Amino acid sequence: MENSASWAQRPLYVVLFNTDEEGSDQPIRWEPFGAGEPGTVPHHLDGAVAAALPALWYCLHLPNDLTQLLDLPATVITALQRLDLSHDILLMPTNLFTEMRVRALAKATQPMLVICPDDQLDQVAPISASLGFALAAIGFSRLSDESLREHWRQIHRHHLPNQPYLGREPNLPGRLDLAPAALPTRWLARQYSDKPWAEIGTDSEIDSLVKEAIRLLLINAATNALDQAGATPEEASARWDDTIAQQFKRFSPVIAVSMPGVPASYSRMALSAGARSRVRRMPPLDPEDTWSLEIGTRPDSLAERAAIELVVTRRAVGRGGIGIPLPEVPQDAFTQLAELERHLEGTVNSAKVWRMLEKLNHAANVSWTPGVLTAISRASMIYAYTNFPIGLLRLPSDSAPLMTRVPIAYRPVMPLTRTLQLELSRSPGIILRRRCKVLVAECIPTSDPVGVASRQGWDVSEQYFAGQAPLVELERIEALSIAELRAAIKAHKPDILVISAHGSLSRDSNIAALVIGEDLCLGPELDEVPPVVILSACYTAPRGRAIVGVADLLLRQGALAVLGTQVPVDVRQNATLMVRFFVYIGEVLAGRESHSNLLEVWHRTQTSNAINDVLWSSRSLHDWGMSRTESGSSVLAEFMERWSVGRLRRGHIYSDTETVLCEMAESMGVGPQVRNWLKRPGYVPESFFYVFVGRPDLIYFDDPFGEAGFA
Repeated sequence: MENSASWAQRPLYVVLFNTDEEGSDQPIRWEPFGAGEPGTVPHHLDGAVAAALPALWYCLHLPNDLTQLLDLPATVITALQRLDLSHDILLMPTNLFTEMRVRALAKATQPMLVICPDDQLDQVAPISASLGFALAAIGFSRLSDESLREHWRQIHRHHLPNQPYLGREPNLPGRLDLAPAALPTRWLARQYSDKPWAEIGTDSEIDSLVKEAIRLLLINAATNALDQAGATPEEASARWDDTIAQQFKRFSPVIAVSMPGVPASYSRMALSAGARSRVRRMPPLDPEDTWSLEIGTRPDSLAERAAIELVVTRRAVGRGGIGIPLPEVPQDAFTQLAELERHLEGTVNSAKVWRMLEKLNHAANVSWTPGVLTAISRASMIYAYTNFPIGLLRLPSDSAPLMTRVPIAYRPVMPLTRTLQLELSRSPGIILRRRCKVLVAECIPTSDPVGVASRQGWDVSEQYFAGQAPLVELERIEALSIAELRAAIKAHKPDILVISAHGSLSRDSNIAALVIGEDLCLGPELDEVPPVVILSACYTAPRGRAIVGVADLLLRQGALAVLGTQVPVDVRQNATLMVRFFVYIGEVLAGRESHSNLLEVWHRTQTSNAINDVLWSSRSLHDWGMSRTESGSSVLAEFMERWSVGRLRRGHIYSDTETVLCEMAESMGVGPQVRNWLKRPGYVPESFFYVFVGRPDLIYFDDPFGEAGFA
């Protein structure tokens, strides 16, 4: 692996906050959060950090990249949309800044501006100047539309003194609930309109803003296509409508969504009686609430929503995409999800699982308005800032959940202080190129039948990768204690760590852990972990009871991306899925498959696993799937190589898989038997219940800056 290097340094903004408290971002709490602690409830945002939210929002209205100071051609804008150019914002306590802890980072960036509490300005200002920040430090109370315009002018004079000033500076946000869609839209409109920013994206409904974002993205795409074709102005005018229609067919924006909320069961387990009372008394969030310097002193609901929409907006701006704030998760949806997870712990009825998924979809009560539906259904990927698995929800026209349509990277929003710290930190990503080192840690004793089955599955992987060297190097070790696992990680230094273990879900607490030998492991016990961790275990990322899960906690230990499970998984099916995942990684490294990052490879693996979910559902279906056709190939091979090619639609992959299998069965003279097996016993879509948390989109297979033309 190697780091991805930016083609240019980007502005660094530092926001400081005062705190003498431990804060409410601690990963593991063995006692309830009390009513008198400094953090908000229920998402746990530190009070001092909440006071800094206006400064963080202010930074989002400054240039995320120095190209923002220029009029850009459509070709450059399109190239930039392939990169992650999210604002570099360092959120840190004032005392760490005054101790010069930021010096090394300032040297690797374009240090631009420090914003701090008013009472610290005299102390912070000289340090800011000594570290080379281009603009003078400023206190919270001086932030305004006027200061924002002046900062834009100063940044331009500092970095582009010989270039004409573009003007059209932004204004600070109005309604917080519209900001995730409004700000990215204004960012793009600035290149295509002479209107003041205050007049752009002023619609009062999120759907109108999303439609405007789609319109502007299509204008840019069509302009880029015509520029690339060398069209004259006259030719471009004549071909405009057709080009827009062509671009709409291939329209695939990056989407960032928020869907806050925690289940009541979490509050009962994790909050004191006083804290639960605070939640009950909290007024509902008023859509008319606006950005102000008093965010940190307003009700918890406003502070928490402002923090969540902040990270959504930052991500949408940085990816040239669209931010969509969805309503809070209804409690009934969490209840339905918890019931689904519990059902999958016992004797599973496949028909009931599908009915429960439908109930879950209904309970979530998402209003898929026309603009939002267009954006979501055509998304190239979704960043989901939520504790709820939105990938299990179904779009109105689909027969299978959203996760079968689009890759989803989950970003946990609890505790919210930690979310801000992780989300605002710079992460250029990692490049997997030519060689990938995988360490498989077997943490289940060989006396356990599950341990035996797991090892048999990895035997198959080992045989495959023996012929793929040096693309994928697979090492397997036995680790029956946390100490052994920790030592193996340090010794092998893998790119990808697979932990094959049991999962532990405590019903009387909010903890979901791994079982390493006989030890419970929540993540911190392992010290640092590799960039990618795959948890081949049950219960590592449950969501129905807002469990504190090991998958989320491993992000704190250095993992960029963690693949986890919501429910118990069959060890044989899990082994098949993992083998396929690594096969596709090998195919990409060998140049035989084309995917830009690990999230795309996982989505390819997860969605194409529908056939295995079906065939593993019963001995009869499995035996038929392994039987030979007249061509000499197995039914499974014929399905994958010939019958299903081009016929499995996004959002319908399971129903289409059934259709193709029934056609194959009819051609073999066993149509009635196969149709009956598909109904009784039916099948459980086990592949639905895996989630990728963190930043799997930043695990690249080639340098994204090179691909965008900025190498």
